Amino acid sequence: MLNTPLFVLSTLTATYLSSTFLYLISYKFSYRILANKLISKFFKVKRIYSLESWFRKYGSFAIILNKFLPGIGSLTLIAAGIFKLRPFSAFISIGIASILHNIFLIIAGRITGDNIVLIKHFLGEYNKIFIVSMIIVILIYLYVKFIFKKQNRNR
Repeated sequence: MLNTPLFVLSTLTATYLSSTFLYLISYKFSYRILANKLISKFFKVKRIYSLESWFRKYGSFAIILNKFLPGIGSLTLIAAGIFKLRPFSAFISIGIASILHNIFLIIAGRITGDNIVLIKHFLGEYNKIFIVSMIIVILIYLYVKFIFKKQNRNR
């Protein structure tokens, strides 16, 4: 039988430490990473630098948000380190993202058990709900931003 508290603690610890490691390595070697010939061979460095403004704008919230997008979480942590996102806020965001993501996956696993068909369906629905939710959040954000700009122009 699985010791649930120990399992949760070990997954949270491993996720947090590995994510923090990615952030710290990219923080320490940021300019070496961007100057690396292998990086410039596979990525357009100018596009990577365009991400910097995105991190300046959204900050550590980007870490939390991208933890839920498969394949993007690690890249986000590396970019956060490269662009020197403040360590304290990065560490807090990594912690929050690790807790939310792992607890969600553990609960989903408990609910679905050994039923792989249900798991596939659940993940498909999760992705749809997440994408629609993010579109709604972005639209609300843009609407509010537009209203404030309009009010500031009218003053």
